[in-house]
Amino acid sequence: MKNLPPFSRRRFLQAAAVTSAVLSLPLARAQNKNGANKERYDKKLFIPADKPLRLAAVGCGGMGAGDITSLMKENERGENVQLVALCDVDDTRAQKTFDQYPDLPRFKDFRELLQKMGDRFDAVTVSTPDHMHFPIAMTMMQAKKHVYVQKPLAHTIGEVRLMKKQAWDSGVVAAMGNQGHANEGTRLQYEWIRSGLIGNVREVHAWTNRPIWPQGVEDWYEAQDIPEALDWDLWLGVSQKRDYNAAYVPFKWRGYFEWGAGAIGDMAVHTLDAIFKALDLKGDCRVSAETDGMTEISWPKGAKVTFEFPERDGRAPLKLVWFEGSMKPPRPDGLGKDEEGKDAVLSPTGGSVYYGDKGVLYNSHSHNNAAPRLLPEAAMAAAKADGLLPPKTLPRAPRGNAYHQWIKACRGELESTSDIGDSAAEITELALLGNLAMRAGKPIEWDSKNARVKGMPELDALINKSYRKF
Repeated sequence: MKNLPPFSRRRFLQAAAVTSAVLSLPLARAQNKNGANKERYDKKLFIPADKPLRLAAVGCGGMGAGDITSLMKENERGENVQLVALCDVDDTRAQKTFDQYPDLPRFKDFRELLQKMGDRFDAVTVSTPDHMHFPIAMTMMQAKKHVYVQKPLAHTIGEVRLMKKQAWDSGVVAAMGNQGHANEGTRLQYEWIRSGLIGNVREVHAWTNRPIWPQGVEDWYEAQDIPEALDWDLWLGVSQKRDYNAAYVPFKWRGYFEWGAGAIGDMAVHTLDAIFKALDLKGDCRVSAETDGMTEISWPKGAKVTFEFPERDGRAPLKLVWFEGSMKPPRPDGLGKDEEGKDAVLSPTGGSVYYGDKGVLYNSHSHNNAAPRLLPEAAMAAAKADGLLPPKTLPRAPRGNAYHQWIKACRGELESTSDIGDSAAEITELALLGNLAMRAGKPIEWDSKNARVKGMPELDALINKSYRKF
């Protein structure tokens, strides 16, 4: 392709080459004690209230279609969002969206979108397979476009840190698609934990029923004819060259090292979001993993990942245990009985339990959409009766809607939700540390300042991966 836009092939390789230098930057640069970082925004990029927020979408099927629908619902509510361009490598996957907006310009290559229409959009959604989040979002942030990037934010920890720095340097409103970050349950959980309602939290169990796509795959499939509607080379993007097979797309790519971040990459950013900052789950830690059915190319059918954090600014040492797929968490004693008088069971799809030295807290929803509750039920009833539940101290997102909050942030009216320059990058790094421990096959000691595993230089290639030209 000729005359590529600013983030060209050459510049992409340059960006990859400077990863090591960027990783040496202290994380504190992109942090603020109150989680507020309006001061980093370039106010010239805010879209005035009397102007439309002109939106382009990269990825228009699946979750991409959902992002478009949610943002255009905000337009129907009077938020003045104007969808101006669509980009997807697969015409079949995106067909419903194309049919819904038949008059909009369409592109397959995000670089061509930026080259030809860069002066006609202000913001962009990035809803693609995990391995392409980094190149597309970096391209758009460098071009001063506000971005809404689906989770997980990136494919590797090196990419996470580059994206975090770029969000600050560009001054754009940059958010990760962690919709639960805006809801009431997330805020209540944070407030209850930070208030000391259950005392010092010593252990956390979190889980998901995922993968609900193939994992533990033994080998690559034989080559098939590439569908005419799909540009397979663009779909592969920066990943290594592979033959096409319908077993990979759509959606089933998540289970492969090459393209996805597995179940923990998909869900930990949701389930752990409420307590990530409440318990300061970043910095140096020890991570170990037990896996069920992991192969040379694919994430496992099940896993148990244990993060051990030391004392942090007066917070007690903490053990966080993540369960996925075939590996299940233990049932807490205070869960009680169900409506039939049988022992109640933990939410089968996902949730979290927090064990403090003064009590136990449970959220039965993978995205913390449910209100948290104390265990056993008698403890919850007593806390309500005695007025012990903590007051609401955090600002609430209007309607608990992350898309609304992002639009308002692009106008300079609200804080961004799940900000790439802050918690979105850090919680993604936590999830990817779990993947790193799975790949290591033995416990790892994470050196956060230098973004490396102590004594295991062979893992550097998984922290800062190489890229294919395309």
